[in-house]
Formats: sequence, structure tokens, C-alpha cells
Amino acid sequence: MAAAAAAAVVVALVLSGGRSPSVERHGTVASDGGSGAAAVPLRDGVPALPQDEVTRLRALQNRVPHAPPTSWSVPFSSWTTPVDCDDHARLQTVPAVLDGLDTRGLRQQCATAAVVGEPAGGADPQVAELLYRFYLPDGVELDDVGLVDATDRGVSWTVVDLAEPAQAIEPVDSPDDQAGGVTTVRWDDALAAVQRWGPERTDLTWVDPYARWSNQANLTAATVHAVVAADPVTAVLAAVGFVNQGGIRIVRGDDGSLLLVPSSDPMGAMQALNHGTLARTLEGCLVLDHGEYGMQLVLWPFGTTWNADTQVLTVPAERGGSVDYRIGDEMSLGGGESDGRYANALLPAECASEKIWIGGSAAVIS
Repeated sequence: MAAAAAAAVVVALVLSGGRSPSVERHGTVASDGGSGAAAVPLRDGVPALPQDEVTRLRALQNRVPHAPPTSWSVPFSSWTTPVDCDDHARLQTVPAVLDGLDTRGLRQQCATAAVVGEPAGGADPQVAELLYRFYLPDGVELDDVGLVDATDRGVSWTVVDLAEPAQAIEPVDSPDDQAGGVTTVRWDDALAAVQRWGPERTDLTWVDPYARWSNQANLTAATVHAVVAADPVTAVLAAVGFVNQGGIRIVRGDDGSLLLVPSSDPMGAMQALNHGTLARTLEGCLVLDHGEYGMQLVLWPFGTTWNADTQVLTVPAERGGSVDYRIGDEMSLGGGESDGRYANALLPAECASEKIWIGGSAAVIS
């Protein structure tokens, strides 16, 4: 039984949650034959998938599913250890999040597990160090569900193997495969493998650039697995974190302003310094204006807020407290530069910039 549970853990795919939307959209949970049943809330603003990806996923959804082995029924609570989802200092990592899912009706619970695989040919046993984030409906506990039946109870989760570096996603398009089908969603340069295992179970795998923090200054990409209690189309929309740099979310002001912020508080931040003028594009994106060098998209520090009534951007400061800025104000922002293509996919094309500034805190120059 322990060996079966260990094998199940290694291949399990998990999911994570986002923030509450101002307008709720709904997908459907797949039932036998691929028809829709219970509603699955998605947060407002989830980007639409390209039509060819929707076509692939619908072909996968309509296949008769290949159910997981019944031996995967061992309760999660019997082989995982509960941890505080927000205790990043002790965990030295950040549990992956399903950014597209509206989690207002779900309880998030994190856990770790160390499982030993038995490789063939007498090789040394391999230990997987796993970090889970579960999304549990009211009345459902980890004592009640295991890998095989959790999605039947509406449970979704994400899992990251902390001991393994990110693995490349190999493009596969076989939605009619007799084993239940598998396909690969393409979004710009990002890929996610998708497989349907049951009427209400879709497994996803993607490389999340910001899924794991390796130390206080650098980020290490990780392979994230997710199991989503939904049909493939809805599951992929709920897990758009795979193109979303592991938990970037869009904050929309009542005046149409848009800003990007992290979904969770990172353990650390890069310490370079960026100067510019707070600006708002015609499309509403709050960015840094570098004058003749153009606009730069910003991932604003965790906790940044925009007040549409007063037109004030409040940014956490490097020494505690916060600093208020208005459009046109000069500002200094700690952090570092990164490739902007993942974040660009979330916003109007006119807001895109080749490099995005990953903000750490407002720098108070004294």
C-alpha cells in the first residue's frame, strides 16, 4: 500500500488558487461523456485560450476517461505533514498557486511529503520531497480523500517536487489516445501537458518560472503538477499560472486602471534600483515611464494597492510602512529585471514591454 501511495504521489498533478474576482465567471465540471454539470468559478479576467488549443482540449474532454488505479485511495492525511501555507521562511519555498481559480468558497491547506520510489534494475531508491497546496470545499478534510477520489469531492491541488529541477514539457498531441488522451497547450513560449483521468479530473503539468524561491535573491523554476476537479478547458483556464509566472494577478481599479501584483508574499526580492515616473497607459496599465527609453511594465510589490477615488498608488517601503504616489510622481523602486513575455500575455498588447521590472519595495532615499 505504501509503495502504491508513493507511486501515486510522484505522478499526481496539483492545482493552486488565485484571488477573488469582481465579476464571477463559470466553467463546468465534466461528467460522463464530457457534458457539463456543477459550476466551477473562475476569477474575472482569465485570458481566453487560442481557439486551436480549445479544440485540442475539447477533443480530450470528450474521450472516455482513463481512471486512476483504485489503490490510490490512501487518505492524504496518512502520508502528508501539514504546514503553514504562509510560513515561507521555514519552508524555504512558496507553494504553487492556481491563479485562475476563484477560491472564495474553498479552504486552502498545505502539506509536505517525502516518498521513496523503487527504481527498476536495482538502482538506489529515489526520494521525492513534495510540497502540496490543497483546495478543499466546506466539509471535506484530507482524512476523507486520497489521490483516486479527491476530485469526486471537489478537491483540487498543486504539487512541486522540491528535490528536482524543472523538466522541459515535451509537446504531445494525442487527444484520442486509448489511455484517456493527452495534449499540450501552447501559449507563446509556454507549454502545459494536459491529460484527462476521470469524469471530474484533469491533470496538468507545466514549468512555473517563479514556483520556487531558491534563496533571498534568486528564483528557481520548478515543474508544477496540478489535479483539477474540472473538464480540461476549465482546468487549463484555472491554472493559467503556467503562463502567469507562478501567481501574478491583475488588480483592476474602478476607474479602469490595471496593475500586476504577486498572488502571495515572496520570501525575498532582488535589490537593484530602478528610477522612473509613475504613468498610466491609454489602456489603463500602471507602469514606469523612462522618458525617451519608453514605458516598462512592472510587477508591483506584494501589498501594493491602487485607490481609484484618490488616484493614489500605495507601495510597501523598504524599511517598513509605505509610500504614496500619484501619476507623474518620480519614484525609486527596488527589485530586478526579468523577461516580460509571460506577464505580457495577461494585459493589452499596448502595455507589453520586453523586460518587466520585478518590484521588491519602494526605495526611500535619505
